[in-house]
Amino acid sequence: MESEATARTEILFPAREFNPAPVYIGGLGALGGHTAVALGKLGVANLNGCDRDIVSPPNIGTSIYGPANVGYTKASQCQAIVSSATSVSMRAHDCFIQEQDLEGVVMICVHDMDVRKEILFEHCTPRNGVQRVARVFEGRMSAETITIHSLDPGEDAHLNEWMRFWFPQSEALPALAGCGETPVGADYTAAIAGRLMAAMFVRWFAFETGRVRNAPNQVRYDLSTFEGKAYYW
Repeated sequence: MESEATARTEILFPAREFNPAPVYIGGLGALGGHTAVALGKLGVANLNGCDRDIVSPPNIGTSIYGPANVGYTKASQCQAIVSSATSVSMRAHDCFIQEQDLEGVVMICVHDMDVRKEILFEHCTPRNGVQRVARVFEGRMSAETITIHSLDPGEDAHLNEWMRFWFPQSEALPALAGCGETPVGADYTAAIAGRLMAAMFVRWFAFETGRVRNAPNQVRYDLSTFEGKAYYW
């Protein structure tokens, strides 16, 4: 069943070559939920979703959740949705991603800019000369704009470039805030952002395995103009 389910994506992402490496998603709201489904469709077997928040009615219009999911943890409900829509059984962690012993690939989809920085620098960078997290993907979105970063947490150049686009949460403008913090939002933006994050993951793995010559470190897309651009560090 699993091999048949991913037969049409195998040429883009040979899941058997990547598995059983773990992928951790921090934040399972609008962006994180769509990312989890996209990775499940690709056949990422060791998929871990981390979020202790509860699904609330406003989540219905901007995420994968429906009325039946309201009142339950996002982790448990995302797990159920991924299991029903893909061949993967995602592991649900009703906790913050910082509480996990991270390794493999980490996808940061939380809304708070200060927490993003904490996850990256305190939980993903090498410790005592040992690098356990191979790649970090970090996504941001407003009502109609998307920015996805892909970086090696062991490369100072990548960390320095990422810091150029970071700002404290206290300086975030309401209309420009990250996913989960914006007063207006759209499911179509979150769906595109989640698939874009998955696409950057696929491109990175293709680069790591010698299938392509490069992989972008930052992708920006504006749905109001339908324009996008990739940047390489």
